[in-house]
Amino acid sequence: MYAAPQQAFARLGIALHSAFGYALLFAVLAVAILVPALAIAWLAGELTGEFAVRAVVVSVVLALLNVAALVLAKAAAYNISAVHRALADEDQVRALMAWDRRWYSPTASALVGGAFAFAFLALLYAISRSIGGTAMTPITTWFAFMVALFLGQFTFSIAMIFFEFRAFTRCRFDIYTLRPMETPALQTTARGLKQLGLVSIVLFPLFNLVLLSLLPGGSNLNVLITVGFLLLAYLATAVGILFPLSFLGTIVKREKQRHLRPLERELNAMVPRVRQMSEAEYEEFRRLETLRTAVADSPDSFLSMGSVARIVGAAVLSTVTVVATAAIQLYLERAL
Repeated sequence: MYAAPQQAFARLGIALHSAFGYALLFAVLAVAILVPALAIAWLAGELTGEFAVRAVVVSVVLALLNVAALVLAKAAAYNISAVHRALADEDQVRALMAWDRRWYSPTASALVGGAFAFAFLALLYAISRSIGGTAMTPITTWFAFMVALFLGQFTFSIAMIFFEFRAFTRCRFDIYTLRPMETPALQTTARGLKQLGLVSIVLFPLFNLVLLSLLPGGSNLNVLITVGFLLLAYLATAVGILFPLSFLGTIVKREKQRHLRPLERELNAMVPRVRQMSEAEYEEFRRLETLRTAVADSPDSFLSMGSVARIVGAAVLSTVTVVATAAIQLYLERAL
């Protein structure tokens, strides 16, 4: 969704990740969503003044959400990439770069996002026919496709973080010996993962609200779509955020063990002759023992209660927002 505009902007000498680039991207996306919508409505005989206004609003909102997602995700991705700079093995760095080029490429994202969008539309179509007895209108189908395309690409990118960080658990890093968890690169990466988690938790329900506004009142699809998108947001957060944070903890634990093994071997060799040690030798023994205790007792989990509580709190807030909107919509329909 962003690759084609970025390439076109580059030919014109425009940086996508700039204030002007974001404004231009917003305009391009809004037009790209709106023009086909108006064309579909005209062909279907549904193009009226009221519809045109509604289509403009929906197109602008979707374009705005897409640009907001790009801005927020870029900031989070920059922080997440800090862990790459802590890799100690050049071969692993080159292998990682090749992996990133393969799986984070626009082609892979477009293929998976497109497949997700078509599968989503097929599911909606089948449900609308089996439950509602009627198929979705062409215009609703178009906007649903645009929503599903973005969510498919975004979900794919988050899912790839899971596989990349799982591979990190087999790599060697240059991190702080005494307290590995306090290594700036790991702390920055953990902060970026949490930022991305909040982005997905907040944006998924907002896209959901846009889609719900397009569905006919009283449609049985409303509840199904609400539940489905919320589950998708939670799944993306768990797979792409919580699991990578646990993988960072695995890296820290492994590095702690790597630093502890030589200390423990040296201490084990010194223990039998503690009583015969000179004062200088005993001081060295005590120093190594203190060092070993400091490393062993250092924290090694990035999934603290505070970070989990913030993510869960954002998820609850998003859930309440979407469910309350659907409930209010249903209440107003019954009241009228």
